[in-house]
Amino acid sequence: MKKYFFLSFLFFLTFSLASLAQEDSISTPKEEKAQIIPSKKIKVDSLPHYPSKAALYSTILPGLGQAYNKKYWKIPIIYGLGGTLGYFIGFNNNRYLEFKASFEAKLDGRPEDDPRPFLSETAAQRNRDYFKRNRELLIILTILLHGLNIVDATVDAHLKSFDVGDDLAIKLEPNLEQVGPGAFAGFSLKFILK
Repeated sequence: MKKYFFLSFLFFLTFSLASLAQEDSISTPKEEKAQIIPSKKIKVDSLPHYPSKAALYSTILPGLGQAYNKKYWKIPIIYGLGGTLGYFIGFNNNRYLEFKASFEAKLDGRPEDDPRPFLSETAAQRNRDYFKRNRELLIILTILLHGLNIVDATVDAHLKSFDVGDDLAIKLEPNLEQVGPGAFAGFSLKFILK
């Protein structure tokens, strides 16, 4: 049942982001498109960059949105964290199943089927609950990692058009502002275009 819920959640998330991708279409006539993108040479950086497209790509396959944004160095980090979480999910799941079988064998009075015969019933139950909780927390962390992957691709795509040229400067100036009764202090931070 949980498996079908998780798959339906991923299906819903994928198609909801696909509908967001449809909203970013360019609404210029064909004559204007010919002026925007010359037919001889197309520079990749001059093509429109859509954040919803990056989000959709990252939803379908983690790391694909980062590849769309040309941030290839993030892909091994995503898969390294995902692989680590997957390993620990499997480890905790195996331990959970082992202690669950031990607890059920103790309840039913079947010592020949007990993989941990030296444990008491309460110890087997406590260990079963511990590994089940860890497994579920790791599954939640994996879902959060996937969400973080999507958010990172979306934000990075939004920042593609952000100006980081040499014409930007930061100036820190002292500024008197009242911060309490009789207390004046403060600094102001200004971004200046040269």
